[in-house]
Amino acid sequence: MKVSSYHAWIRTLLWVFIVTPLGACLAQTSADESAIANNTSPNISKRSKAKHDMEEGATLRAESKSLLKMARDQIQVANSLYKESRGLQQVVRKLNPEQKALKEQLGKHIKQLNQTRQTLQSEGANFREMGERLQKMGHLRMKHGFVGVWGDQFRYLGPMLSENANAVVAHNTAIRSVKPNMPDGSDPRLNTDEVIPSIMTQRGDQSRPVHLDTDPFQPSMHGHFFAHVESQYQDKGHARVPINEMHEWHLYITDDHGNKFQGLDIQLEGHMPGHVHGLPTAPEVVGEVAPGVYKVRGVKFQMTGWWVMTFIMKKGEVEDRVTFNLDL
Repeated sequence: MKVSSYHAWIRTLLWVFIVTPLGACLAQTSADESAIANNTSPNISKRSKAKHDMEEGATLRAESKSLLKMARDQIQVANSLYKESRGLQQVVRKLNPEQKALKEQLGKHIKQLNQTRQTLQSEGANFREMGERLQKMGHLRMKHGFVGVWGDQFRYLGPMLSENANAVVAHNTAIRSVKPNMPDGSDPRLNTDEVIPSIMTQRGDQSRPVHLDTDPFQPSMHGHFFAHVESQYQDKGHARVPINEMHEWHLYITDDHGNKFQGLDIQLEGHMPGHVHGLPTAPEVVGEVAPGVYKVRGVKFQMTGWWVMTFIMKKGEVEDRVTFNLDL
C-alpha cells in the first residue's frame, strides 16, 4: 500500500471512530459545563446526579486516554516519515549527475513524505488538544460528582497551603527521597485567592513545573478510585498545613461510580522533588473514621516548597495509587 493511501485510510478510520463521536461529546460537554459547576443540570435529582457525573466523567477520561494515544501514534508515524525523508535526501545528494531521472523520482517521493508528515503532525496536535480538553472536562465532572456524593463533609475544596510561609526551613529528615529527580464556583470552599505568587517564588531552589497541579481531588493512576485529601488542622473552611508540627489528614475515596470504598490497605509515601530527602516522619493510615474516610496520622513537613504525597491502595487483587502535589 502506498504511503498516501495508507495514511488516507488511517485518517478515515480516525475521523469515523474518534473525531465525529468525540466532537459531539465535546459539544455537549461545553454546553453542560456551566450547569455542572452550578449543580443545575436538568431532570436529574441531586443524589443521582452526583453518581451520574462521576460515571460520565470516568467515561470522558477513558475516551481522552484513547484519543491521546492516537495523537502519540500519529506523531510517532510522522517522526518515522521525517527520518525516512532525511535518509532519502542523503541518497539524492550522493547521486551522479547522470542519474537525473532517479533524482527526480526520489525528489517527488520525498515531497510526498513531507506532505504526509505535516498532515500527521497537524492531526496529532489536534487530537492531543481534544484529548486534553476531554481529560479536563472528565476531571471536572468526576470532581463535581464526588463533592455531591460527600455533601458538606469537606472542610475546603481548594489546594492545601502552608500555615506559615515564613517558617524555619530545615532538612532535618532521616528519610531520603524515593524519587529525588522527579521531572518535571459558587461554593466558598472553592476560593483559591489565598494562593500568593510571591510566597511560591520565595521557597527554596526547587525546579517545580510551571503549571503544578495542586488540586486535592485526583483520580488514581489506573482509574479504580477517585480521592480527596485534606488537612484536619484548624477549623472547617481552611486547609492549612503547619510546618514543623505533627497533624492529621483525612483521605476520602470512592470508585468511579461514586460508591464509598471501604476496607482498603493504604500505604503512604512522601518526598520533595529536587531535594534528596523525604518526610521527617513515617505517617500512616490508621483506619476508617467513616465509610470511605481514612485517617492519616503523623504527617509533618519540615520545610516549605513542593511536596509529592502518594497513597498506594490495595484490596484483594486490586492495587492502585493516587498522587497529590502540595506547594507549601
